[in-house]
Amino acid sequence: MAERLGITAVHLSNIENGKAIPSPKLLSKYQELWGIDLYVLAWCDEPNSDQLPPSVRAVAGELRNVWSGIVEHVVATEKSEDQRAHA
Repeated sequence: MAERLGITAVHLSNIENGKAIPSPKLLSKYQELWGIDLYVLAWCDEPNSDQLPPSVRAVAGELRNVWSGIVEHVVATEKSEDQRAHA
């Protein structure tokens, strides 16, 4: 994934572990490549979602579940393509 994003694996790991913040350009590239809006994903995964109004909290939970499924699918697809490329 890092290679397709044009960044190092270390930088991607730092982003994933909260040690670095992706640039707007990188966020756009992520959405362009995989159709995942990380802003929405981050909002859905807000740790203080219990403080949201109940109606918004329910929608955020549904969005989080859908986005998690999409992300899992993208990661699995990328890993599969990477394994085929290196076989």
